[in-house]
Amino acid sequence: MKYNGLRFAVFRRNMTVLKRTTYQTFLKYCRQNNIIEGRDFHINKQDMVWEFIETKSQIWFMEGDHTRDPDFDKIKGMELTAAMADEVNEFIEDFFDTLTTRVGRENPPEYNIPAFIFMTCNPANNWIKARFYDIWLKGKLEAPYLFIQSLPEDNPYNPDEYIARLKQMPLQYRKRYLEGSWEYIDDKNSLVSLRVLDKSIRPIAEKKGTDRFAFADIAREGRDETVFCLIEGDMATDIFIPEIEISEEEPILMKVAEAFIDYCDKNQVGYENAGVDGVGLGAGVIDKCREKKFFVQTFKAGYAADKEIGIFEEQRVADYKDLRSQAYSEMVQEMDDGKFKIYEGIPFIENLKQDLLAHKVFYEDKITTVESKKIMKKRLGRSPDYSDALAGAHWLKDREENIINEDDVDIL
Repeated sequence: MKYNGLRFAVFRRNMTVLKRTTYQTFLKYCRQNNIIEGRDFHINKQDMVWEFIETKSQIWFMEGDHTRDPDFDKIKGMELTAAMADEVNEFIEDFFDTLTTRVGRENPPEYNIPAFIFMTCNPANNWIKARFYDIWLKGKLEAPYLFIQSLPEDNPYNPDEYIARLKQMPLQYRKRYLEGSWEYIDDKNSLVSLRVLDKSIRPIAEKKGTDRFAFADIAREGRDETVFCLIEGDMATDIFIPEIEISEEEPILMKVAEAFIDYCDKNQVGYENAGVDGVGLGAGVIDKCREKKFFVQTFKAGYAADKEIGIFEEQRVADYKDLRSQAYSEMVQEMDDGKFKIYEGIPFIENLKQDLLAHKVFYEDKITTVESKKIMKKRLGRSPDYSDALAGAHWLKDREENIINEDDVDIL
């Protein structure tokens, strides 16, 4: 209303949600400040664009849903002065990176308005936490970024009754919404709840059993990491990232295979209890292990649920979309039942917790589907290699314990 010819955009991931939430708050603000349609601005309701009459400056209300616009083509052609994203924790990281290239492009030189992006969010265990909050918490977040923590009691418009209701809510809600904790994050589609995660992280003294299982999740590309995981008895006790130098003299797949064989030898794991992610480069690692006479088990996340597990095979296999969904679901169920634990001193525990808490699960037509690695990489901002290694190691353990021999089947 003060500057001519500026263009701002307000985003929410979904347009329907935007109209019901963010847009309603904006309308309320306008009413409270006597900003009137027809006198101060016009609305193009089809395109959701406000244009102010005297200045011709605009506000565009838009969605940024990667499932509808995977490459964000609707945003790439925009020329904006600045932008706002409400509940940015619902967006993928590519949205933010794309938006940074669009601000500052409609900025008359006489104004010299900063090309800012203003983002709001609730605590979320995804790329927002890793890219901004965790760094801010360590006091290392630097320009051009700024994080401002805002709690309910900081808002003078929140009624006392609202604060009182928050204080009466369950622990994870109080921690998240009242105290602003980024460590207590659950939603209805969370695969791993904070309750389950908290009770599964135990001291090493509680480790039971002597059987050992090792699994290697193999890096595929970009920000992926090769991660080894060890289970002893009913507890995950170690996560290890091998340091592998790339050279022309020695093929990388052989070096990874040798590193995994050494890891298994060190931890007294025989090849019958060792497994490798068989997707992508992992298939080559498996081949190299077998060339060394170390006959590892193969795990392929996209394959049908494991038919070797369980007595009533047809019923059990039909419960899961794929092997990944089965492996994760059964691991979490054992965590909830107290049958599987994570050592509190396991290396990279924060990365592991972040991976586990970020996963979502969906149920449709009695089929359980855990989010794929591809989707997780977009939402988490990196590959969930730590939890994938854990789930793979648990799959080996569960597979070993549940294989039924022919004599058992005859008796049944």
